[in-house]
Amino acid sequence: MTKQPAPGNARPRILLAEDEAHLAKGISYNLDKRGNDVVVAPRGDTALELASSEAFDLIILDVMMPGLDGFEVCARLRERRILTPVLMLTARHELENRIKGIRLGADDYLGKPFNLDELFARIEALLRRRRWDESDDRAAQTVFKLGPDVEFDANLLKLKGGDGRETSLTAIEARLLALLLADAGRTLARAQILKKVWGFHEVGGSSDWIESVRGVGYRFNSPN
Repeated sequence: MTKQPAPGNARPRILLAEDEAHLAKGISYNLDKRGNDVVVAPRGDTALELASSEAFDLIILDVMMPGLDGFEVCARLRERRILTPVLMLTARHELENRIKGIRLGADDYLGKPFNLDELFARIEALLRRRRWDESDDRAAQTVFKLGPDVEFDANLLKLKGGDGRETSLTAIEARLLALLLADAGRTLARAQILKKVWGFHEVGGSSDWIESVRGVGYRFNSPN
């Protein structure tokens, strides 16, 4: 289920699920000053109810919340085919927790404490990608056939074989696969892949970010 986001000329609507009142107040104040409408949910179950009944352009989920934690909220949203971009915030810096969030369908992950400028940059990137996805007619196609026996569902982030076995993909993997399948047989420019999948423009030096490995495939090199 995909809810309609704010029109291109409207203020983006952001759901902020954060139980630390002072932090939620600071983030929402700054987002409002930057031209966004923010709805704050202090509990995970409240966030799930809001995200399931109202349209948002972005959902920011703290991992440690009363009611339901951010992981569970994200998982349930994706099960309901709510594909709104999700940015997870957490004081848990372990690699396994970051991987868990991405595998459950989160689009980005930021550890606490964080720099506000970095938070807003990540938010802007996700909102840009949301607008591009909504404006691209090819985004309407969400189910693809890979040969006679394999089906890819971009909404569910899953590959399903003819024997019934399913393979879960991360949000980034699913977005990249959908982009390639929508233009099957066509060579896509590096800048287009960066824009559609990772949500940022190609800038000076970015030609080294996606590297072709001769005879093997492609490798993404961190811009940092």
